[in-house]
Amino acid sequence: MTALVDARKRTTVNKWANAYDDRTSEYGGCDPDGCKASLTRDQSWQDESRWSCSEKLEDAQCKITYKFEEPQDIVRIKIKFYKGDERVRTLKLKGSDGFEKTITSSGTSSKYETWDINTDETKWLSMEALNLDDDEWISITEVRFMVD
Repeated sequence: MTALVDARKRTTVNKWANAYDDRTSEYGGCDPDGCKASLTRDQSWQDESRWSCSEKLEDAQCKITYKFEEPQDIVRIKIKFYKGDERVRTLKLKGSDGFEKTITSSGTSSKYETWDINTDETKWLSMEALNLDDDEWISITEVRFMVD
């Protein structure tokens, strides 16, 4: 088996979210324009470099989607959650290839948490937060899509 690499080495990965925290860091958010989806692929572990969403923002589920310019066989996903050593979060993963999997963070790690996922030529992968209370946030610092 060849060594796995991040999908960014193979293709362009575009990011989109249905909602995000638009506060700047002065008010607990991110600079300069809020905690947007693009910050989850900037290779930074800084607290101000994350996507954050609460269902109270849009009265809808919090969902972030990654679109791959070229379809990818994703073998593993690595996610660094903001406050990952304090919060347990559940995400439903869906791919354009029909892939679906629900994952739950440990709530004990401030580093990447890793899950095997095995997509087949997926064009996009979405992650939807599940079971958030009205006052809870999903916050993701960084995501890596590992491919062969």
